Amino acid sequence: MKPSLASCWYPFRSPEVRAIYENLTPDEASQLQHFSRKTRVPVVATYIGLLMFPVSFVLIQYVQQPWGLAAIFAVAIILGIIGLIGGAPIRSKAKKILCESNYAKEKGYTPETLRLYSFGK
Repeated sequence: MKPSLASCWYPFRSPEVRAIYENLTPDEASQLQHFSRKTRVPVVATYIGLLMFPVSFVLIQYVQQPWGLAAIFAVAIILGIIGLIGGAPIRSKAKKILCESNYAKEKGYTPETLRLYSFGK
């Protein structure tokens, strides 16, 4: 089953994960989508926090009264830390779900050996 662009596009996704996504059965895709819906809020909060961090840093440098912006900066740091710490169990569960697919079992992928991201060749 071909995944939708919205559920699969990540620039650093590993070739192994791309192959698994391309070969998901409808039931496996449904299970992955259910997991995705459950983890959407923490993931979005992480991205918002990480995006707020550089913006607030730049604004603090150029605004005369930075207290409001300092609060944004603090929230960005807190969201980023929570996301990075909370992201580990989410990535672990995602690996487990992907490795339970028929294709991953045929190829011998395990959660310990599956790379979610690839930063080069």
